[in-house]
Amino acid sequence: QFIRGTDAATWDARAHEPGLTARLIGETAGALDYANRHGILHRDVKPGNILIAESEHGLEQRAVLTDFGIARVTTATTQLTATGTFT
Repeated sequence: QFIRGTDAATWDARAHEPGLTARLIGETAGALDYANRHGILHRDVKPGNILIAESEHGLEQRAVLTDFGIARVTTATTQLTATGTFT
């Protein structure tokens, strides 16, 4: 899905109402909670991986958690990545 907007690393929270910033943080936390309840550990949460979608089609600005590239299934018995290794 194409997300028209910016990422949280470049989004200026000072230029927006505190309530919007709090809601976007809550949406990100909700996305992490959803993934965790379904056995997915994101492992790369950072501002650059949180997109702030512009308001469009009647939807408010919203946070979209992205880049599950190094995510891990919590029930997996194999480890595709480990500290000190190069893949």
